[in-house]
Amino acid sequence: MDIRTIIKIDDLISRKATGSPAQLASRLNLSERAVYKYLKFMKEELQAPIAFSKSKGAYSYTNSGEFNFIWR
Repeated sequence: MDIRTIIKIDDLISRKATGSPAQLASRLNLSERAVYKYLKFMKEELQAPIAFSKSKGAYSYTNSGEFNFIWR
């Protein structure tokens, strides 16, 4: 897993700008399979509450919170 890709996915989800899995893959220059692997990792290992809304056609977080990958 590339942390930079996780940060990009988080940013897109936070801005409600992921679109469909195919659109997200295109935005990240990844395959759809890779996108699903990243999302699975984020859900299972990082415990991110990610869900896909069929009505909105995009991924979103189901509750509030944030990742903090920057050393402070």
